[in-house]
Amino acid sequence: MKLLKHAVELGNVEAMNILAVAYEHGRGVKHADMKKAKQLYRMGADRGYARAQCNLANVLWKELQSGIRSSAMLDSTLMSEIHRLYDLSATQGHHDAIYMKGTCYRIGIGVEKDYVEARRWLERAAATTGRCQQLAIDQLAQLRGN
Repeated sequence: MKLLKHAVELGNVEAMNILAVAYEHGRGVKHADMKKAKQLYRMGADRGYARAQCNLANVLWKELQSGIRSSAMLDSTLMSEIHRLYDLSATQGHHDAIYMKGTCYRIGIGVEKDYVEARRWLERAAATTGRCQQLAIDQLAQLRGN
């Protein structure tokens, strides 16, 4: 952890993301600390690191789903930020973000619902390998009805 913290101080974006994951899940640290995790993800995201952008969007998505944010204005701003982060990460080729960008278009997170755009991004995700491939295939099957 000391080496990771030192790497973060030196500006290493991968270390920022790894340390953020540790704080998010309470691994290798005294306790989980979402505030610290989000701060570290944001540092990496602001420096253009695709994994940190996607991970920060995932954390914000969880907050949105759990109702941590209460006002409609905050929700709208939060949804726009989630989509923006997935977009930044997806355009760098991050597979999970490609899938989530398609999901944003399918259900209207940060953008108007757009089944054509959703299908385009989900088809890209379905063509990748990894954990989101089958999820993308499943969502594409659901879109066939729209």
